[in-house]
Amino acid sequence: MRDNSDLAAKTEIRQWAVKSAGGKKATVLELFGGEGHMHDTCYKGVKKHLAFDLRPIDRGTWLQGQNRVLLKDNVQGWSVYDADAYGNPWLVLTDVCRLRGPGEFAMVATCGVSRRLATGDPNKFLKWVTGYNDMPRCGTILRFYDDMVHDVFRVWKGYGVNLTKCVRARSRGNHSVWYYAISAVKTGKAMP
Repeated sequence: MRDNSDLAAKTEIRQWAVKSAGGKKATVLELFGGEGHMHDTCYKGVKKHLAFDLRPIDRGTWLQGQNRVLLKDNVQGWSVYDADAYGNPWLVLTDVCRLRGPGEFAMVATCGVSRRLATGDPNKFLKWVTGYNDMPRCGTILRFYDDMVHDVFRVWKGYGVNLTKCVRARSRGNHSVWYYAISAVKTGKAMP
């Protein structure tokens, strides 16, 4: 899939998240920073920014490394968490919901999980959500995509995270990719 195949939808979702998190006062942690397209398009004017990427990216606010490892020491103090994953954003966003302290925040997700489900591949996401590891390959799995995303939201609720609003848009460039912006409040404490 091309990087940023529907830049307009990705930008609109992120603008909504930044606005809901205080506009120019927002602090943004990009969990998949990439080469910086989203930063340059959506996050240049925010108060504070940090991005993670596996590759060495020569930008002042980028850290190289695995996002789920880096997140443990960098999860606090952000009002927006952006998971522009193309694959599965839900595992790292669940880490955010578990690890961060109480307060209001927003999350952004680029989700390409349905691409794998459409081929009948019961990937890690489905196995994680259902807890069932012997899932057969089956092309009808895709029809349960929305149910699986709602199951993730229920897991977050177990960490004290309540969603106040969720908006989503389907990519016009790749119809199996969804973009989400979620505003939430955590009432529970951070969990290891």
